[in-house]
Amino acid sequence: MPLTLLDEVERRDGMSICWGTRGCTVRARDRATGKPLGLMYIYPPGTYGSSTPFLQAYLGYLSEDMRDSGRERLVAAAPVEGKGEFTLQLPLISETLAAAARNIHGRTSCPSEARRRPRRKRSEVEAVGRI
Repeated sequence: MPLTLLDEVERRDGMSICWGTRGCTVRARDRATGKPLGLMYIYPPGTYGSSTPFLQAYLGYLSEDMRDSGRERLVAAAPVEGKGEFTLQLPLISETLAAAARNIHGRTSCPSEARRRPRRKRSEVEAVGRI
């Protein structure tokens, strides 16, 4: 996951990133109570038996209308899988990230990734694929 997403979360008022022993949680403060609410969880490979890193979006704290809207938007944007009544999971692998980038930005890579990495020649890409 590009660090720019985490930077954006930290920049937003009322949002924070909490690092734990298994990954990190993106939290927002409940406006009424001030209580921190976990909205996204990001885990490395090996967590909960997964061979790949993954992101979980938890919609249970949202109102029913916002939950339905959020679920529709996430399903339309990325190949997420339902993991319970309120949880959607996205494996953080090149195929799912490319699909999300296509759906969100209309391109095959994330804009921040495209700025950071110079384009490789086809022969370099093929060589990397054989390693």
